[in-house]
Amino acid sequence: MPFTTYLEFWTYRRMEQADNVRWSVRDNDFVFPSTRLKGKKPLSASILVQKYLRPAAVKAGVIEDGQKVRFGFHNFRHSLASALVKMKVDPKTVQECMCSSC
Repeated sequence: MPFTTYLEFWTYRRMEQADNVRWSVRDNDFVFPSTRLKGKKPLSASILVQKYLRPAAVKAGVIEDGQKVRFGFHNFRHSLASALVKMKVDPKTVQECMCSSC
């Protein structure tokens, strides 16, 4: 099952369980808002990587501080695929999960 379908399923399930909670999304409801634009738009992916993802990778020991390597969100995709293969998940299932044929 593609991750997006999985996420969508759990989101709707959570919304069904919380009948008494009013679910609304405002234009400025971003997890990582742009401070330069006063929260009216989300942070760009490159700034998000520079400010949060790369420092977290350094802290976790994934890359060294100042190391000149490309590191971004796509690395998570590769890590997930590698972990699934190591767990002996059928490669065809991994391919479908990663939506490689899309």
